[in-house]
Amino acid sequence: MELISHIGLLPGPAPSAGRVLRKIGAFFSLALLFAFAIANQIFSFWCHFAAIAWPRRISKLQRTISQFFWAVAIALAQYNKVEIRITGERITADSAVIISNHQSLADHIVLAHLAQSASINYVPRVNFFTWFSLWNIPSIRLMLNMIACDENWELTKSMALALFKKISLSDIPEWIVVFPEVNIWTPTSAYLQRLQSLKYYLPQFDHLLYPRFSAINSAVSMAKTTGRHKFLNVYDVTISYPQASAPTLARFFCSAEPIRVFVHVRISPISSIPSKRSKIEAWLERRWLEKDKRLARMRPGYNKFDTDDTHDTNNLNDLSKTGNLSGNANG
Repeated sequence: MELISHIGLLPGPAPSAGRVLRKIGAFFSLALLFAFAIANQIFSFWCHFAAIAWPRRISKLQRTISQFFWAVAIALAQYNKVEIRITGERITADSAVIISNHQSLADHIVLAHLAQSASINYVPRVNFFTWFSLWNIPSIRLMLNMIACDENWELTKSMALALFKKISLSDIPEWIVVFPEVNIWTPTSAYLQRLQSLKYYLPQFDHLLYPRFSAINSAVSMAKTTGRHKFLNVYDVTISYPQASAPTLARFFCSAEPIRVFVHVRISPISSIPSKRSKIEAWLERRWLEKDKRLARMRPGYNKFDTDDTHDTNNLNDLSKTGNLSGNANG
């Protein structure tokens, strides 16, 4: 039921002609992407056998299909006049580990757009590391994992090595995206977690859920070991929807009002991230406290970052440059 709510398929207010038309438009977009994902899952089965004879060709083909899927999702959102503004440090198309807060299923599309804005000529492949899976395009297996697992899921070292081996050895830029909160922030989930935080004397957050450490620990550890010369940076991404509430996936594709999204990027060398789990936990907790303060400033009615929010003025992007999903706000 929670997943259906985040997609935006639950019944809404009393229907009107406008709401019905928007629902039809959103359903068309969701059905198109769902059909694409199912077709890709069937095609991927045969690719496992074809890759034995033509590994490089199949890998390139799968990458092209993944990019096309996200290009379609971005185009559908662009048609809905979604506007994204990117600020902070200037990103590149190099391989990196991405950590981000999680407010909507639309975050996946926002991060795919962020990857496209990294370079005009060469777009890094975006790999989402969630629910025991490392995926480029949603699948039925991912949905089953979401239903079967809880937010405290954790990979064994052998499973992590097997999962990350392919991308660590690939000859193309790869992004590993982690949502440390695991679940999507909602007022209900925030209230329940606040009760848990009070019980166990954990830091309190107003705009975030308390981060789980297992996924970021696996991603950073594997990036440092199996991909030592490939993954050089960690991108700390903050996503904010300054509307009254973050949009559902359906509303992201078809809404009555234009949707604005603010994305802030902070870059750290992966060598600066601690290797011991206890120290990674302390590092991530500090980052989440900073992110919570940043989100407090990115409130409804927000237009630009406060001057004290820019930690690197030499790399600060031009805030006057805005654009819809097809543009690059990094300049």
